[in-house]
Amino acid sequence: MEEAVRPIFDWTDVSEYFPPVSKNEQETLLAQVINRRLDEITPSAAEQALIQAFLTKVITVIDNLIVAGEGEELMLDEVLPVGSQKKGVALTGCKIADAVIIFKKPPTDVMVTNLGVRVADILNSPEANIGTGGNQSVAHRPIDRLTFQLESTDGVTVRVYATTTAPLIAKLPSDSEDALVCMAALRMVRHVRWFEENVRHPSIRQLIRLLKDLRCREETFQCLNPWYLELLCHCSTVPLHGGELLTVPQAYRRVFQLLSAGLFLPGSIGIPDPCEEEDDGIHIMLTSSEQDQLAGVAGMILRMLHHGAFRELLAEGGAMPADFRTAQLVGSVKVQPPVIVSIDSN
Repeated sequence: MEEAVRPIFDWTDVSEYFPPVSKNEQETLLAQVINRRLDEITPSAAEQALIQAFLTKVITVIDNLIVAGEGEELMLDEVLPVGSQKKGVALTGCKIADAVIIFKKPPTDVMVTNLGVRVADILNSPEANIGTGGNQSVAHRPIDRLTFQLESTDGVTVRVYATTTAPLIAKLPSDSEDALVCMAALRMVRHVRWFEENVRHPSIRQLIRLLKDLRCREETFQCLNPWYLELLCHCSTVPLHGGELLTVPQAYRRVFQLLSAGLFLPGSIGIPDPCEEEDDGIHIMLTSSEQDQLAGVAGMILRMLHHGAFRELLAEGGAMPADFRTAQLVGSVKVQPPVIVSIDSN
């Protein structure tokens, strides 16, 4: 018997039935703490320019190889920037940019390594160092199957993932490692294209940064990969039945309202992946205990938000981050940690 799929309680659908009693000064304070934390975790213009400059150099070299006859020899088709830097949601201190190279035939490790070495050689040539003082150098390093990275002396890294077109991937054995790696890289391209079409308001990018920052501190949220976090933030900022986008403080609170209401629990409609053909919610990829922990910790965060523990939740201004595994004292109120009841079967 199939499990019934159910909607969850969403206060944005019934907000007219629960009007605020009065203007809440706590919301103003939350907005101020969020803005200060965003200042702390958003890369400076100089940092972003440094990363973008190296990424542009790498992509320009590969584009030139594609245009030249050497590109045909290397079976190169296209190179595209992807990942957090392209989407504009990277955190400060993360000097890693990502790119995907699409080959004209299924790539092999030898093809990808040869390309990486060739690009590094070009970047280390005297011609490439004109105007840089002549002291720039780039190191090539294979890091995984069909993947390499280029590291500059400025501390910037560009990770390059190899793939081919979907019809060619379909011809590979579906359970082969190469097919899985190529499909994962192709998904990065689809994610960026969807993101550029649907995430145009800066408030969604700001919320993504806040959730990525929380994920770095709290292991409960590490089961959500960056793409899942981005979909969750988009869902939390955009009202279900249209209307104006929520402000960042409203959307931040709504993230935990949705999670604690069971958005990622079994039987929930969840959030479908817009880049996949299946309509299943992304939460089916999580274990039962991960789903339970997300709902439980989100409920604890909501209670702490209600009692004004903004700096502890956001770790703003050097405040000691909240520990969701132990009881937290907020003023005179003790907020208890969630009780996890799900047990994953081996």
